[in-house]
Amino acid sequence: MIRPLLVGRAVAPAAVGDALLGRPVPTPHVPEPDAGDAGFQVVSGGVAILSLNGPLTKYRSSLAQYFGGTSMLDMRRALRAAAADDGVKAILLHVDSPGGTVAGTHDLADDVAAAAERKPLFAYIEDLGASAALCVAAQAAKVYANRNALVGSIGTVMVVHDLSKQADEIGVKVHVVSTGFMKGAGTPGAEVTDEQLADLQRMVDEMFQQFRDDLVRGRGLSKKQVDQLATGQLWVGQGAAELGLIDGVESLDETIEQLRQAARPSSNARAPAANQTEVPMGQNNEKTAAATIAELKAAFPNDAEFALSAAEKGLTLVEAKADYADHLQARLQNRDEELEQTKAELAEAKKTPATSRGAAPVEEDCELVLTSRKGSDPDQWPEDLRVRQYPGAAE
Repeated sequence: MIRPLLVGRAVAPAAVGDALLGRPVPTPHVPEPDAGDAGFQVVSGGVAILSLNGPLTKYRSSLAQYFGGTSMLDMRRALRAAAADDGVKAILLHVDSPGGTVAGTHDLADDVAAAAERKPLFAYIEDLGASAALCVAAQAAKVYANRNALVGSIGTVMVVHDLSKQADEIGVKVHVVSTGFMKGAGTPGAEVTDEQLADLQRMVDEMFQQFRDDLVRGRGLSKKQVDQLATGQLWVGQGAAELGLIDGVESLDETIEQLRQAARPSSNARAPAANQTEVPMGQNNEKTAAATIAELKAAFPNDAEFALSAAEKGLTLVEAKADYADHLQARLQNRDEELEQTKAELAEAKKTPATSRGAAPVEEDCELVLTSRKGSDPDQWPEDLRVRQYPGAAE
């Protein structure tokens, strides 16, 4: 079987090398961690630090002891333990990873989002947070990075080698006897057909949609924004912050101190209110439950009309945030079109002498104000429809 990957380097570490070559990747038997192994370190202030380092795989890899790496299943266990531990007041994901397999990534992302609803949870990217690692880190309430960190590589990749010509050269003919055109696709020595490649592309695209949905949920980006960033590129520190992939550039010590502050009782950190039902781990309430009107008004304080509309549609907070991004984009486009039309009308009006329209001549130094189609009260006009404000107009 060929496995799709979420990796951020052209040459992946040896731990995922077989998968990149399109070879079957056996899952080695590795002993599970001892029950007493919490999988995290607690520093002063009750901050639990969980390390997400090296290639990410669902299960433990026998090569991890040589090349590093993180089992996402182990990470989920550690994360749940930290969220349930009364001695842990806040959680930090310490990330330095090129990404990894699709398998396990989205389950871990869901658990991070759920834990962030229970306790203050930040992510810190030190040097590298690419692909699957970014997908997971993005679910934290805040994401910071050091200034030279590489962040991004958004997308899904699958590499398939067609070795049929090489087999022909040594006199080997490989026959794949199967029940369907995709059964046995990628067998070494067998030709990879255009039909098979098209179906593999379909699968990769579907996997990417899950990646995109996680970034929309975690970082509040629109689907269109994520699509524009899905080039496989990496951005350095501040550049990643300007694109909305992280919240800022700072040191690890500064991020831990922020978490300590967020863990204090007076903190406004994201956590369930006293009158809210706690969401079980692995279930993100923002993702699965229809938002209340109070939640929507809090999420969109400057647009009560949109909040009411979202409530009537029964949208979740995730769905409402995605719709709101599209709503703002459409409103901006309409505003631009309206402004251009009004400017054209003004230009046309200037060509016609005022006296020919039965009006008094306009003095050159007077204040020109456009008449709104929506009413005659200037205070109600959108700011971008005013050519100049008349004396006394509000700033």
